[in-house]
Amino acid sequence: MSSALFIFLLFDTTTDTSFKKNILLEFYHKVITKMKRFIMLEEKLVGGSRPKRGMATKKDLLNNVKK
Repeated sequence: MSSALFIFLLFDTTTDTSFKKNILLEFYHKVITKMKRFIMLEEKLVGGSRPKRGMATKKDLLNNVKK
């Protein structure tokens, strides 16, 4: 939440378009890598009926995404 507010304030105060583009690219890169990681973990869980010991369950993954 605080990072989103910080990015909004930066966009509101600056007029440099290349700076804005770099921030957007960095933000999207972080979001996409987190989504890829979540999808890979979810695919591992769907493959077996029970998760291996020490592996997060689907419920744990969903709780982490909501935070």
